[in-house]
Amino acid sequence: MWLLMMMAALAARAEGMRDPTQPPLGLIPAADAGAAPAAEIPLQLNMTKVGAGRPLAIINGITAAVGDRVNSALVTAIRSGEVDLVVRGRRQTLTMPGADLKKSTRIPGGGR
Repeated sequence: MWLLMMMAALAARAEGMRDPTQPPLGLIPAADAGAAPAAEIPLQLNMTKVGAGRPLAIINGITAAVGDRVNSALVTAIRSGEVDLVVRGRRQTLTMPGADLKKSTRIPGGGR
C-alpha cells in the first residue's frame, strides 16, 4: 500500500517538472499567429522496390506505395530508381542519387 502512495506522490511531482533539455521559459519565443509556416523538409528518394508485388518507395525514410502521401506529396508512380509525385498541384519526379550512373554501364571500346 505504501508503495502505491509513493508512486502516486512521485507521479504528481513529475507532472510539474520541465524537460531539462528545453531552454528556460523566458528564452522561448511566443508563438506568432502571423508567422509563416515552417519550411518543409526537401523530399529525397532513398530506395525503390519494383518487380513482384506492388512497387514501393522509401522517401525521407517513409515507406510509400502509389496513392500514398509523404508529407504533402502524393505518390503517383514508382519505377526503378524514380518516383513521380504531385506536390501542391505540381508534378515532380524524384530520382535516386547516382541513378544516372547506373543507366550507362557499357564500357567504351568493349572493356573486356
